[in-house]
Amino acid sequence: MFTSNLNESKAILAVRFANPYDPADYAGYHTQFARLVAAARTHQRRVVLIVDLEDGYPQANAVQRKDIGEAWGKVPDLGGVIAILTTSVLIRGVITAIEWFMKNSPNRRETRAFASSAEAVPWIATHSGLAPSDISPVIQAVRTKRVVEHAP
Repeated sequence: MFTSNLNESKAILAVRFANPYDPADYAGYHTQFARLVAAARTHQRRVVLIVDLEDGYPQANAVQRKDIGEAWGKVPDLGGVIAILTTSVLIRGVITAIEWFMKNSPNRRETRAFASSAEAVPWIATHSGLAPSDISPVIQAVRTKRVVEHAP
């Protein structure tokens, strides 16, 4: 199940992937990602993407990972901050390792994985320039499976 919450004026998108898995979840993600990119350009902001993965939700397959990478590749002009929320130590370790390899890459977006939103919010705020009070409600809304759209 895919849910999302986009604050267009702040260019913050929180997405949640929760069981049960549905292949259409990634189509929903791409639709919301396109809206995030448009909002960031309209409001001249860096993107803030928060991906919340429920325990047991299957990892993206090779095609899905490729599609996500290509979507980011189409927006090299946008900087951003990406936070992955997962209790999986393995996934957090993989994200950390990838970040080490990408440290000097051009067009890099700051990415980090966290076990909880309480850990993620201060980091997101520091790297995005947004207030924690802008970030926390976006995460909370997607976690309670309410889809809340904020007007620009």
